[in-house]
Amino acid sequence: MATATPLPPEVGRMGAKLGFSREEAAAALGIGLTTLWRLEKQGKLLPALYIGRKPIYHWRDLARWLDAQCGSQPHGGKKRGAYFGE
Repeated sequence: MATATPLPPEVGRMGAKLGFSREEAAAALGIGLTTLWRLEKQGKLLPALYIGRKPIYHWRDLARWLDAQCGSQPHGGKKRGAYFGE
């Protein structure tokens, strides 16, 4: 029997969202729906998992994309954690 992988602390506790709709993912990243679609088609963002006809983006994939953007920004290339003492 497989054991469940524990949730990392950044996900939070009860009620934490693990998956985001297309609209929620775009809003969380601060981009438009068209940009989200383009990033997915260009392979820069992992494609959504489909549950039925509904696309779901995993929080970890969104966080990885944000982390990757930190190195390409003009703020000196500091990783996100550098601002929070990590």
